[in-house]
Amino acid sequence: MTSMPSVLFVCVHNAGRSQMAAGFLRHFAGDRIEVRSAGSIPAEQINPVAIAAMAELGIDIAGEQPKILTTEAVQASDVVITMGCGDACPFYPGKRYEDWALDDPAGQGIDAVRPIRDDVRARVLQLVSELDQGPFFHGTKADLQDGELLTAGFHSNYRPEIVMNHVYFTALTSGAGLAAELAPGDAAPRVYRVEPTGAFENDPNVTDKKFPGNPTRSYRSASPLRVIAEVTDWPRLTPEALQGWQDRLAELRADERGEIIN
Repeated sequence: MTSMPSVLFVCVHNAGRSQMAAGFLRHFAGDRIEVRSAGSIPAEQINPVAIAAMAELGIDIAGEQPKILTTEAVQASDVVITMGCGDACPFYPGKRYEDWALDDPAGQGIDAVRPIRDDVRARVLQLVSELDQGPFFHGTKADLQDGELLTAGFHSNYRPEIVMNHVYFTALTSGAGLAAELAPGDAAPRVYRVEPTGAFENDPNVTDKKFPGNPTRSYRSASPLRVIAEVTDWPRLTPEALQGWQDRLAELRADERGEIIN
């Protein structure tokens, strides 16, 4: 895979499903992933109902134009995702191919298109996490050694009575640093570069509750993380900012409605 992953979404008309998927991926991944879309038999314009459905979520795809599928677009992409037109896609070794079984929004009203849109959104969110190549970081107050494995089973920083089923990490040193500074104990906060040893997913406590689309690039895994090396140049919080976060954490602990998705 290239330094910047590239994804090509393909459906028959490049007017509905593939355009919604491309819109979501641009919205959620920003400039971290190169996005393309095309159709085997492109329509003259994007489905206006798909445009309206995406606009409900604040995503504008009205300025896009259906494009013809080319071999060059497939060759230039690391991941090729088809939606009902897999046979039209040329096959090249080394590419990742997926076919998403999605209903066609063509000719359907907004009530029928919304569930299709939401299905596309969920699939794109999963794809974003799968294509994040890191590097990844974990914040703690523990003194760890290179090669050590971090495992689940520790108490939550936010709900100490809860034993966590996952180990958490992020692709941002600032996020790992925040976790380190908020971790319990009097030891110095530390940030480590880590490597997942198994599958991982978006952290639902962040992405579902606060930041849809995972702009904080926060993840969790039931498998261990391997410590690669300590990082020392991470951004530190000012005393005022740290106190503000500690006050919010205290409020969360006092609020019985503050559920942790474990």
